[in-house]
Amino acid sequence: MTYHFHSSNQAGRNDDKWDVFEDPLEILDTDSDQGNDKWKGVQKVTKLLICIITFFVVLIGCVICKASLLFVTAHLNRKPKLYCHENGSVADGELGEFVITLSEEEVVTWMWILVFIYFVPQLATFLRSSRILLFKKCLRISYAIPLHLSGVVTTLGFLILSLENNNNIKCDSLQTFPSYLFLNNPNVFEIEDIWLIFMGLFLLGSYIMTTCHIYIPQNKVLASTEKLYVRPYYDPFLIDQDLAMNRRLYNKFLDIENVSNSKENVVPMLYVCGTMWHETKDEMLTFLKSIIILDEHHCLTRIGNYFNKSINYYRLESHIVFDDAFTKTSQRNQEAQMNDFVKELINSVDNVASLVYNNDIKLKDPVKYVTPYGGKLEWILPGKTKLVVHLKDNNKVRSRKRWSQVMYMYYILGHRIIERNDLNNTQKELEAENTYILSVDGDIHFRPKGVEMLLEQMKRDKTLGAACGRVHPVGKGIFAWYQKFEYAISYWLYKASENITGCVLCCPGCFTIYRGSAIMSILKKLKIRSSKAVHFMKFDHGEDRWISVLLALCGYKVGYVASADACTNCPESFGELYNQRRRWIPSTTANITYLTL
Repeated sequence: MTYHFHSSNQAGRNDDKWDVFEDPLEILDTDSDQGNDKWKGVQKVTKLLICIITFFVVLIGCVICKASLLFVTAHLNRKPKLYCHENGSVADGELGEFVITLSEEEVVTWMWILVFIYFVPQLATFLRSSRILLFKKCLRISYAIPLHLSGVVTTLGFLILSLENNNNIKCDSLQTFPSYLFLNNPNVFEIEDIWLIFMGLFLLGSYIMTTCHIYIPQNKVLASTEKLYVRPYYDPFLIDQDLAMNRRLYNKFLDIENVSNSKENVVPMLYVCGTMWHETKDEMLTFLKSIIILDEHHCLTRIGNYFNKSINYYRLESHIVFDDAFTKTSQRNQEAQMNDFVKELINSVDNVASLVYNNDIKLKDPVKYVTPYGGKLEWILPGKTKLVVHLKDNNKVRSRKRWSQVMYMYYILGHRIIERNDLNNTQKELEAENTYILSVDGDIHFRPKGVEMLLEQMKRDKTLGAACGRVHPVGKGIFAWYQKFEYAISYWLYKASENITGCVLCCPGCFTIYRGSAIMSILKKLKIRSSKAVHFMKFDHGEDRWISVLLALCGYKVGYVASADACTNCPESFGELYNQRRRWIPSTTANITYLTL
């Protein structure tokens, strides 16, 4: 198959404004989907077990909280109590039982216990809520059912059984509690008091009806505490009722920072940007499969947004920057032709679309353009989003991944936003604030849910300049095993800890989302040409770490979203691993030194 490029209307422009296109999406092993299908049953059982465990943890925690409160307050009463001595024995027909009154010192001790158990945590939450007011502007079954059960049914049942057990105990028999600890013993229940049971059931029913909205939460993913609850602190004495009744009914929260966005009705724009070079056919198939699945999901979201405006809708475009895309056929014929890797990618688009939709799908031939950097191919995917492949000619533009990133960042933020004449400066700032670039490698495998998690995290925290997901290495052999352990330590410990401080030192370029306005503030620094040895280590050997460092120095947060998963191929031989670490280790050292000094 041969493609001939024809000049577009923009080809003859005087180009300072050359077309530049986005950063690489890496792909994953095609066998991963088969493995996922194989373990679907195990995943369902695991989710069910987690749901059951969560149910009992919440239930038992609420019961222990209530029982502890009743137990501690029982020792604040100085009325005479029946005391059974541990060494009591039968003598002259009498048991070792005594009636005592707690001393003032013991009552004070129990009061201090009550203060430290309940009021000290409450003070901490009060301080946290004060911080929210000063510095911030204005699981269904396993969570909701235990809150309802613990309040009346479980707690009363637990207390009745405990009291009944203690009332029938003699000093020479086994007791639930030590003999020097006790619960208040209520009066004997009379048949005339049966109305209390009906009153309790009525109150339980009204409580459940009032808080039934917790079964169908409508909050956004990863919503903060102040957006989930009316009060950003809890009541330690009635924690289960507080968690249920304090939950917002309509999840409406006035966020002053987002008022301007809502007035302008700005829909977020997401650019998925990937780079390729000499990827294998399997890597191309895996990457394209992720793109087309995301396109399908976006189509469903667009249709749903038409009927329900509360759906988190966003605009979507996918771009691939292909490095070294042309080759010369002979010494005499200097006309550049697409190389075999580009042709393989073109042939794979229809195959992947047919595989995803489980039907024979033939997309329209891509529209071809001549550009100052080489050429451009543009498809319309089945979900009506664009897939644009930018073919770089190394004789016209700089090669390597960093310069591909600079190209597509200038194209998106410069050509698509700054050069627009139909927007004023305020609108351009708003558009840049709501433009997001998802940078991925050519062998990455991701799902729409992970992309939405990253996008949601960026939308809820306007100070966040970049956020990365959790990457799982895929491969076979001892070197792949080592990297799986290394990645687990890196993400579970290092990035999770760095995320607390808001400064993840390295957001890997294989699966990271950037805010457009944040990239604008570092783009001039990012395009510096390497002229010294240390520049090559900082700029070219670890461009993802260099971007993270620049964002941190500009005052932006750099975060980590553990719930956004992706998979990437890792080196399986010593030579590949050595070449990778030969770039990573000097880059890490140089960038951390630059950041600290």
